[in-house]
Amino acid sequence: MKCKNCNEKEAIKYSKYSTGEFCCRECARAYSTKNKRTEINKKVSEKLKKISENRIKNDSNIQNVITKNNGKYKSGTSILKSFICTSCNNEFFSKSKKNYCSECSKISRRKKMFKRLNVLERNLKESKAKAILLLEKDYFLEELSIPQICEKYGLILRTVWKFLVDNGIKFRNFSSSVSLTYKKGRNISCGNNTFNSGYHTTWYGKKIFYRSSYEKRLIDVFDKNKIIYLYEKKRFTYYFEGEEKTYISDFYFPKGNIIIESKNKYLQKRDRDKIIEEKKSVRNSGMLFFLAGEKEIKKIEEDVEYLKSILNGKETGVSFES
Repeated sequence: MKCKNCNEKEAIKYSKYSTGEFCCRECARAYSTKNKRTEINKKVSEKLKKISENRIKNDSNIQNVITKNNGKYKSGTSILKSFICTSCNNEFFSKSKKNYCSECSKISRRKKMFKRLNVLERNLKESKAKAILLLEKDYFLEELSIPQICEKYGLILRTVWKFLVDNGIKFRNFSSSVSLTYKKGRNISCGNNTFNSGYHTTWYGKKIFYRSSYEKRLIDVFDKNKIIYLYEKKRFTYYFEGEEKTYISDFYFPKGNIIIESKNKYLQKRDRDKIIEEKKSVRNSGMLFFLAGEKEIKKIEEDVEYLKSILNGKETGVSFES
């Protein structure tokens, strides 16, 4: 049997006092006044309105505020006073004296930042709009990084980052940031050393910054056998999903004109299609490409002859169909 009130759910005996005609206590309570709900609501509304009007008549302060607030008033609220916002010149109501309305008050927290950006106007909403345009120009058109923007204007990183996030500015993804960094010839900084990374000086005196345990293992083998290699020096451009990408190789060996790229199993699976395009870009440049996973790296560590065969172009490593 369906609920007598809502006619949607099954009627149940939800308590020992239930008649078994309703699906819940709310439906049972609402049923008695269901047919007269509009009339009841009207009576209650009129009664509350009458109480409110009587209170307004007896309190001159409330009456003054209500006349300026389009006749609207919530019963039980504190007495509000009328003020003019010094920023946007709009009228607002508050318990105590304030210089800004609620909207401009939130923006006023950024006054120091606006001053550094030289966009501090009397109307803070205009300052905010100008600041957004200025930062968007630096970030997207000038292609500056967030740290560079902070350095340019003498701002704190979190201040700029939070302001852009709050105003819906979308940041570049990691891949685009790295590509742009190399394109502009900037150094990559790794503040969060979550992964196995660090500085290393090669056997021939070159200081590099490796970014994974796979790279460090390969570096140790190359140094041990005194093999000349260049780390993150070769760059290749290719198109992937309609966008121009920049691929920076892990290791380049001038003697064999070969690129060795290290990827773990997860990255090989996730970036499979991307790696295929990277491989094509390397081969189109007249170089060989070797993709090393855990299996290949382990074999390189154990067998020097296997490494030599790779550098001679006799081994293919992890292979994807391309």
